[in-house]
Amino acid sequence: MAKSLDDMEFRPVRIIGEFDHDGEVLIGPRHLIDPKSSAGADGGNSLFSSGAGVGYHVITPFRLADSGERVLVNRGWVPAKLADPATRPQWQQRGRVELTGLVRLTEPAGLVGGYLVDARSPANSGAVGPQSRSARRGVTCRIRRDVEALSGELNTLPFFVDACASGMDSSESAGTFPIGGQTRLSLRNEHLSYIVTWYSLGALLLVFWAMRIR
Repeated sequence: MAKSLDDMEFRPVRIIGEFDHDGEVLIGPRHLIDPKSSAGADGGNSLFSSGAGVGYHVITPFRLADSGERVLVNRGWVPAKLADPATRPQWQQRGRVELTGLVRLTEPAGLVGGYLVDARSPANSGAVGPQSRSARRGVTCRIRRDVEALSGELNTLPFFVDACASGMDSSESAGTFPIGGQTRLSLRNEHLSYIVTWYSLGALLLVFWAMRIR
C-alpha cells in the first residue's frame, strides 16, 4: 500500500462521508494561500507562500460512507484567532459531505512553515502529545504534515487529502472558514534562481581573478 500511495501525490480524489471534529488537529503556522494563485507546490510553507495572514491548517478525520474507514482531510486554513475550534462552531460541518481534494504525502524534514524541522524530534512530527507546539489558548498543533504519525495517533488510514476550495464552500472574502485549496500545483523556481545566482557570481569571480593575473 505504501508504494502505491507514493505514486498518488497530488492525485485528485472525491470522497463522501462525515467529519469527526473531535479528532481535529492543527498544522502550522502557515500563511494563507490564495486558491486562485498559480504559484508553486510548496504546500503552504510560509517562506514561499503568497497571500495575507498567518494561521493554521485544520486537519480532521473523515469517515468514508462506503467503508466506514477514516482518512485525514486538510479542511483548509484558519486565522490564528480561530485556532480553537470552540471559536468557530458554525463552520464545523455536520452530516454527510461530498468533497474533492488532492492526495498528499508526509512533508520531508527541512524548512517547513518558516521553521527548520528535525524529523527526529517528536515535537516536529505529526504526533499528538505534550511536545507539540502550542497554537493559541492551549490548542496544540504540529509543525509539519506527518501522515504516518497522525494516522497512528488518530486511528485513521495513512491517507491524507487536501480539500479543494470548491469542495469546502468557504473563502476569506465571504468570512467563512476553513479556507480550502491550500495546495500549490505548479513548481516554483526559487532553487533554480539560487543556482543561477551562485553560478553567475562564481563566473564573475573567475573573470576578476583572470583580470588580476593579467
